[in-house]
Amino acid sequence: MGIFDRLVSGIFKSANKDFYNKGSILGFIQMCESYYKDISNKLPDKDPHEHLAGVYNLIQVKSGAMKETDIYNPAKSWEALLRTLKAACLPSPLCARALAYFLISIDHNLFVEFLTNEEFKSYKEKYDKYLSPLFKANENYIKDLYCKYNKNKENQDLLFK
Repeated sequence: MGIFDRLVSGIFKSANKDFYNKGSILGFIQMCESYYKDISNKLPDKDPHEHLAGVYNLIQVKSGAMKETDIYNPAKSWEALLRTLKAACLPSPLCARALAYFLISIDHNLFVEFLTNEEFKSYKEKYDKYLSPLFKANENYIKDLYCKYNKNKENQDLLFK
């Protein structure tokens, strides 16, 4: 994208912040759902948590926050597993939308828009209902939920020593 396109894009974003934020929120939700579906179809023998970690890494790469070669870095893989842990405690495909919720919450401006925009009210209420017990849960409850939806014993042992 050339400098003129970036400038126009920046003006558009600042002039129509609400539209930009709404589009970004919808984009995160659709991106997480789409990537999750694609990864699940390509790697059906993997657990949902591994699919979510793949989605997280793919979004990191696409956004420029991570290099593609970093996907194979054990530290980055561990980070992806930890950042997607609570979303992995929900059944598929709810877990993909929960990951979008987490990603939206990282950006303060997007999260404020998400919390205050009436269009996202039902989405927010639904995922608050699913996620609030996870935020308050002890490690045993999270482990039980995680093991219910993710059968990879190696990951279970790694995450819950």
